[in-house]
Amino acid sequence: MDARELLKLYAEEQRDFSNADLRSCNLSLAYLEGIQLYQADLSGANFLRADLSDANLSDADLSDVNFSDARLLRTDFSGADLSGANLSGAILSGANFSGANLSGAYLSGASFISADLSGADLYSADLSGAKLISANLVSAILSGADLSDANLSGADLSGANLRNADLVNANLYRANLVSANLSGTDLSGASLKNAKLISANLRSANLSRANLRSANFSGANLIRCQALETDFTRATLTGACIEDWNINAQTQLKHVSCDYIYLRYDREVSKYKERRPRNENETFQLEDFEKLVEQLRKTMFDQVKVGKRQRPRSNRASN
Repeated sequence: MDARELLKLYAEEQRDFSNADLRSCNLSLAYLEGIQLYQADLSGANFLRADLSDANLSDADLSDVNFSDARLLRTDFSGADLSGANLSGAILSGANFSGANLSGAYLSGASFISADLSGADLYSADLSGAKLISANLVSAILSGADLSDANLSGADLSGANLRNADLVNANLYRANLVSANLSGTDLSGASLKNAKLISANLRSANLSRANLRSANFSGANLIRCQALETDFTRATLTGACIEDWNINAQTQLKHVSCDYIYLRYDREVSKYKERRPRNENETFQLEDFEKLVEQLRKTMFDQVKVGKRQRPRSNRASN
């Protein structure tokens, strides 16, 4: 079937084109609201600025399809293959991408407001500047994805894999990142105000200059994270592990809520160790946490200075 035949049949009020072969067809600017393309092969097709709102594209082959600037409100993409597809600037509010493959897709500037992306594969996808406000990204794969400048306020990313993702200057206000994997993620300059990061893995993440005011890091893994000039004001850090985290004098820790903290992670038993306060029945009193962190910071600074003084000078070559 070619584009002309499909448009003719659609004009005659036919809507079901399930399993159709429409590879590489050109349907740019087409109005196809409510069309049924379940399990259709649309690989390489062009839907530039088309309107497929309320359409059913579930389990369809949409690899390398061009949906740029298309109108796709409430469209069903569940289980579809959108690998390498271009959805830049598309309007996808309320769309269903659950279980879809969007690996390597170009989604820059797209609007996914209240969209369902649960369990979707977005590995290495470009979501820079995308609007994902209140989107469902539960258990989504976002490792290596570009989410710089994206708006994820109110999004549910619980259990999501964001390993090595780029979230520079992203907006994650009130986002749910409970048990999310953020290891190696770049969150520099991002806003995570009031975000939930309970039991999240932020090992080696970059949190420098991020706004973490009132965020909840209870039980989080903050091992070796960079937190230079980071604002933790009124954040909750009870039960988190801060082994080898890197902070400086500009890191804000005022009014942090922390009953106890861990200073080391035992890899052999996969358990946090070296609790402070040491007594399991005791908790930090007012400002105890700030004092402990300042003491640790000064100790680390002194160790660095000593190391520099003791560093052997390189031997000069003899004349």
